Amino acid sequence: MTKLGVSGFIVVTFLAALGALLIPRPAAPEPHAPAAALQGCDWQAEWHGTLGELGEDPAAWSLADSAELEGNAGVAWMDTLTVLVSRDVPCRYLGDVIRHEWMHLQQGRMHGGWGAYEHYGARLEIVADCGSWLLGSAYTPYRDDARTVAFGCTMQDLADARELIRFRSTDG
Repeated sequence: MTKLGVSGFIVVTFLAALGALLIPRPAAPEPHAPAAALQGCDWQAEWHGTLGELGEDPAAWSLADSAELEGNAGVAWMDTLTVLVSRDVPCRYLGDVIRHEWMHLQQGRMHGGWGAYEHYGARLEIVADCGSWLLGSAYTPYRDDARTVAFGCTMQDLADARELIRFRSTDG
């Protein structure tokens, strides 16, 4: 506990009590956003395509109503390696949400489920977002928040994210 400090311990304890990892739901598009930006995105194709790119079994991924997710776009459980994604996620953000939650699954796979909390501490979300960004995501709210006070992804965050991306579990 001395490595994390009191604030790190509080954050880790809060996340463990929460029981799941959350990513905030993207804001709805502005009313005067150009229609062309929304055309050409097929939700089901994006869902299956992104899961396929990541080598994921869609059986571990489920859809939920936004009320079940308390306004979050996705939730990952590292102990059971399952994910819920909101049906209300706009198509243009869907791949980004999937990639972020996949990074949490990788954290759980690599560090034995909830052991990821101990390993990453308060960096759990930013490492997932940095990995999502490395995989091509544009919607990275934790990284964007970190960029307002620093550089966003630190060298350590990026190194950890790359390690997770390369990691292949023998357990699924």
